[in-house]
Amino acid sequence: MILDLFYERSEQAVDALKEKYGGVLRSVIVGILPDKRDAEECISDVYFAVWNTVPPQRPKALLPFLCRIGRNAALDKARSNFAAKRNGRLLAIDELAEAIPGGDSPESETDARELARLINLFLSRCGERDRILFLRRYWYGQSVETAARSLGISANAACVRLHRLREKLRKTLKKEGYSL
Repeated sequence: MILDLFYERSEQAVDALKEKYGGVLRSVIVGILPDKRDAEECISDVYFAVWNTVPPQRPKALLPFLCRIGRNAALDKARSNFAAKRNGRLLAIDELAEAIPGGDSPESETDARELARLINLFLSRCGERDRILFLRRYWYGQSVETAARSLGISANAACVRLHRLREKLRKTLKKEGYSL
């Protein structure tokens, strides 16, 4: 129904999108951008991007489509902020880059799909708590402390688990022949 509103170019489309998925989008973006002004600006940019993207695109699942756009926009804004401040703080996604052989960004859509398939395979082999920790840290961009608290473990224990998970991922990718 929401997609139909976008195709009709109805102004109600964005309102319906905000009402249904606004909370989820906000949690994804705020996990990456803790500054409220940056987060609000990014959220507005995401709604504008969806307005400009649908149509011509017609996503099969609107929520993952929205969250992907939001996550990517938040990561771009965070990287820009951190580069401007030159504070050396790593984003969670940059932390994960050390586990990916050959670099930190796929050069083609095919490489990106293959990497996603292998990460999904890796996560399917992890225990539930490790999978939750991994996704909270590297997909939702939560701080180690927040992710640890949600699982009832210490931040130090979470850091150790995340390090081990990155090492296992690196070995899995290497074993599966993934390289850029």
